Amino acid sequence: MSLMMMVRHELPVDLVELVLDHGASVSKSHSVRIGSEKTWANPLSASILCNARPVFNLLRNRGASIHGTVVNYPRRRPLHIPIYAAAYSILAHGTHMFQSCLDNGADINHRAVLSTRPASRRYHYGTPLLGYLDSIESWPVRTNVGSDGGPVDHLGYLLNSGAIISDNLPTVPSPGPHGRPHDQTAPHSSLHLLLDNMKGNLNQLADAQFQAVAKLLVQHGALSGSGDPKVAAERIKRLLLDYDHGHRDVTYPTSVVQAWRAFVTLLLDSTCSLDETNGNNRWQDALLSDYIYDRGTDSSQGPTDLTFEAISLLISHVGADINATPLPVLHRLCHFYHLLEATHNIGPNDAYERHHSHGIADQRGRLVRALVEKYRANPDLKISAESPGEGGGPERTAEEILLTEWEGLEYSETGRRFIAALVEDIRDANRT
Repeated sequence: MSLMMMVRHELPVDLVELVLDHGASVSKSHSVRIGSEKTWANPLSASILCNARPVFNLLRNRGASIHGTVVNYPRRRPLHIPIYAAAYSILAHGTHMFQSCLDNGADINHRAVLSTRPASRRYHYGTPLLGYLDSIESWPVRTNVGSDGGPVDHLGYLLNSGAIISDNLPTVPSPGPHGRPHDQTAPHSSLHLLLDNMKGNLNQLADAQFQAVAKLLVQHGALSGSGDPKVAAERIKRLLLDYDHGHRDVTYPTSVVQAWRAFVTLLLDSTCSLDETNGNNRWQDALLSDYIYDRGTDSSQGPTDLTFEAISLLISHVGADINATPLPVLHRLCHFYHLLEATHNIGPNDAYERHHSHGIADQRGRLVRALVEKYRANPDLKISAESPGEGGGPERTAEEILLTEWEGLEYSETGRRFIAALVEDIRDANRT
């Protein structure tokens, strides 16, 4: 039996010492399966995962590196690095093995290359703190007896020990490990990891542990670490777009809507604490416009109740202007819908038309109606909207942007029908 297997099976320390006396290597990494994932581990990290302090001390005395071993290809969870193995085991065993790693010289902010998904060759950087957050599988978090409290306690310990919320990590340069090219991906942010753990079950937003951990992360710079409100606003937009969705017909319980409202308010308040930009380029206006535009142009996911809740907060809580110039978001959407709808040549059984019959057109109509009726977007503003091949164009209202046909483009009858429906949606909303 290999040294690695002996440690994983928690054999007595004197047997481990005997194998070491016969020349077993303390530095060899092995491909192992932890739960449903394959990853790399070594005897020292295995002793941490097993909470075997005597074996840990023995291996360290025999020369096992506290900084980890070299592996052929990175995995999603870099358990061959002891400080990461300790971070992933905090929920099960508490912080004492993590502290042992620090006492032995480990770097609490050790930056490691991780694969984005199991067996993927898309890489990003991680840190032990992000590893701890990734170990949380759902909310509320169930911890073992002797695990030194819950996530708020654990996160407080990590921060007090010098862990940095590294949401400004660079991308891994290409070529990546072993000189192989790879797709560069942005590292996971701490708040994304919290929400990813919900696996789409947004009822967990109402969990008190989640709310407390999110607040602690934001207070320690999860959004504002760069000090630039525009950067923070871009991160907020990404969070809103990634997690405001569900099927358009879903009605969320009041508890979920209230928890979403509290979460978005937390994000906005954190950004308000930064120095604001001035003039018509305020971060609030840009965030509102870009968020609505990105959601309104996504053919796979229309607005939900949570989308409209976020829009309401941006307007009422931080004073975003839905009619901010130079191009208000309603006019931006009308420009996009005109080009998208009017230029499709659709036959009687075209997949594009069938796609619309499954609700895409309804989603767009619902959004533009809400923008005008509920949020007071002004369709009568005259804006110079760009036309194909031109640097600008005559000033037009939102309705005129939809209806004006441009020279050189082919217009289908189906496209015209969809545009006419959007115009009626705007007109009906503007009458109320």
